[in-house]
Parts: sequence; structure tokens; C-alpha cells
Amino acid sequence: MKRIGLFGGTFDPIHLGHLRAALEAGIAFQLDPVLVIPSAQPPHKDTKKITSAEDRLEMARLATAAAPRLEVSDIEYGRKGPSYTVETIERLQQKWGTEVELNLIVGLDAFRKYDTWYRFHDLFRITSIIVLIRPEMEALPPSQAGTMLESHLGRTVSNQYRFDPSTRCIMHPRALLMKNGFESELNRFIDVISRRKVIDLVALDLRGMTSVADAFLICSGRSNRHVTAIAEYIRIELKEADIRPLSVEGRSTGHWVILDYGHIVIHIFYEPVRALYDLEGFWADAPRFEIDQGGNDEE
Repeated sequence: MKRIGLFGGTFDPIHLGHLRAALEAGIAFQLDPVLVIPSAQPPHKDTKKITSAEDRLEMARLATAAAPRLEVSDIEYGRKGPSYTVETIERLQQKWGTEVELNLIVGLDAFRKYDTWYRFHDLFRITSIIVLIRPEMEALPPSQAGTMLESHLGRTVSNQYRFDPSTRCIMHPRALLMKNGFESELNRFIDVISRRKVIDLVALDLRGMTSVADAFLICSGRSNRHVTAIAEYIRIELKEADIRPLSVEGRSTGHWVILDYGHIVIHIFYEPVRALYDLEGFWADAPRFEIDQGGNDEE
């Protein structure tokens, strides 16, 4: 899979520090190319006090002309309103689909303010984020920097992020899941669900179609009680493998329970409710994964 870096900013002006950071991240994480993306309308800055968007774009092109693996993108030009990073990434994902892995590159100073970013929770869902520290901070032990960021993420996004000293990365369990390959991990989920007496399990492949998830797993129960029992079984079984949902909705009624694991979202319906909402019909264009549903356990 091709790995591409996304390095955005106002770049007023772009300078050697920017180029060095982008190049070093590209080499360290095997990103080629690294897209340098000038922000047409920076959300956090007064556009009246900065150089025109067109001039900043041209400066970026001149500065990167001889730089290996750096390419300038004008994707944020030609669209109205603030240049929100999450929307830029969603547009690139729609353009390239599942054949490309996007990695957002940001400096530590900017990352510390991520909870002020537009739809920052969605940003953590749809892309990996590479955080660069300043040269004067390089003496800081990686474990200390990792623990600091892990703590901040725990307060604002999810308490499931963990610092991995071996890779010097902070990762969420769902990212660790995907290391073994998407379909391998999807099959793990399907296997757990299939152990119960679920009705009509369907797996929709949503990769390249939406940023909400890469797959929906949809099944039904015979009653509200059955639906909640299925959901609780799945939650406990996956928890044993250290896989925890980002959120669980609908357990109080049992009409429609949603277990959101980030890339994979499980929908468990009471049969009449499933027919009413018709998710399969809404996502009729989504390919389906083949599922062997033989030998389910009894409730």
C-alpha cells in the first residue's frame, strides 16, 4: 500500500525548517510523496493579516521545486470557507480510496491545540497523525514525551491510547488491530459474532465510500432481550482480546445496538427495526464480504 504524508500549514512564508521537517518525516515513515498543502483560508488566522493564498502557494512551489519526495498540493484552493484539515483528508480519501494510506504530519506546538480543531474526533478516526518535536526538545526522553501526549489524549479523545516504546509511537487499540491486515481483523469480529445465534449477518465493505467506518457488520436478534444479549457477548469477547469499543449505543431499549470500534462498526437490530431502517438498502452499492454462518451457538 502506498503511504503518503500530508504536511499542511499557512506557510507565510515557507522556510527551511518546514522543508526539513517534511523531508525527515517522509524518510522516517517511508512516505512518498509528502504533500505540502498551503492552507487557502487558515481557520485560526485572520486572512487580512497574512500573505495572499495565491502568493503562499507559489512560494511553496518554488521552495520545494528541487526537494525530493515533496510535492505541493492546491487541494484547499477552489473551495469556499475555512480550510479544515479533516475535510481535506476526506476529499483525498474519496479520490484515492483504499489503495493509499494517508498520514498527517504536524508539529508538537500545533498538536497540543488539537482539541480546538474542527471535528478533531473524526480526524483521529480517519488518519494516522505524526507529531514532530522541535530540535530543542530532542533531548527529552521519548517515554516522557509519549506519556505527556498519552495523558492529554486520554483527557480529550480516548483513554485507550498507549505509548509503545519499541516504535516510539502512541497508538489506539484499533490502529494496532489493523496491523495484521483489515480483512484478517474483520474476520476476527465476524468469528465472535457468529458464535451467537444471530440472524442474517451481513458484512458491508465501506472502504473508500465513507469516513464513518471501513466496514459495517449488521445482524438481527429475535427480541430486544436477544439483541442486548448479543451486544454484551460481543463486547465481552472482544474485551478479552483487549479490543474495546469507542462507544456503545442503544442498550437501554434493545431496538438497535451500535458497537463502534472505529474502523469496524457493529449494528445489532431487533428484526422489525432492521427492516424499518434498511441500512443494507441505504448502502446498496457497498460490496459484501463472504461469511460462513454455519454452527452458531444457541442464545
